[in-house]
Amino acid sequence: MKFKLLVLLFCMLSFGLFAQQKDSLGLYNIPLLNHQESQFFKEIFEDEELSFDFSQRRLAFHDEDGSIKDKQSFFDRVKAQNISKMTYGIIILDENEQRNLGRFDAIIIIGIPQDKTIEMREEILKKLQSKKACSLC
Repeated sequence: MKFKLLVLLFCMLSFGLFAQQKDSLGLYNIPLLNHQESQFFKEIFEDEELSFDFSQRRLAFHDEDGSIKDKQSFFDRVKAQNISKMTYGIIILDENEQRNLGRFDAIIIIGIPQDKTIEMREEILKKLQSKKACSLC
């Protein structure tokens, strides 16, 4: 009986922590990730074997409809949908691309699998370049 209560308590606490973490995603509409957002992306891309640390990184977001989104719009969508059913890709920018694209370290691709993002890299970089002067920077 005690074991069942402990398991139930653990499940309740785990759910509460996830809900609290989810609420802290996308609070501020600046490209720099907070700790919870960094952890979110670390978990999303854990199977990709990335050598990329999301801590204190600036991200841009490319949606499946071809538009560039801000961080808050991205996380609003994540909160509204089932996270596990969304597909993500990532383009990690080199130093030259970072300079040219306004301080971003990477681009998160929403709704497009990682293997397709490689094919779309140049197109996505051009879109972000054209948005460089906008409020995302």
